[in-house]
Amino acid sequence: MVLPLPWLGFSLQILALTLTRIFEELGEDMAGVVNTIAEVELVELAELIPILRQSLTPDNLPKEALNPTEKRFHLLEGLSKILTYLSKRNMLFVLLDDFHWTDLATLNLINHIIRNVKG
Repeated sequence: MVLPLPWLGFSLQILALTLTRIFEELGEDMAGVVNTIAEVELVELAELIPILRQSLTPDNLPKEALNPTEKRFHLLEGLSKILTYLSKRNMLFVLLDDFHWTDLATLNLINHIIRNVKG
């Protein structure tokens, strides 16, 4: 198994693999998710979730480079929008096991989701 971005926390990488599988099953309905995501977020998410690359066009590629903080924010914001969309479509259950071993990237994701996901 090849994990998408080595700098991400392990939990984020597992989430990315899970979302990739969900998008594969959504097929044509994936457009509904993509339409809820801003272009700048879609670019960051496509690095993490390769199936989203097919939604990128030259028009929505970034005009200028983002700094690492901006990239992380847009990635987390995009993940929050995906989870919000999916939770409105079906019940969404998130299990946090062995939380005491959580890495910083996962804590940042959980914090962002708690503050932003509305479902």
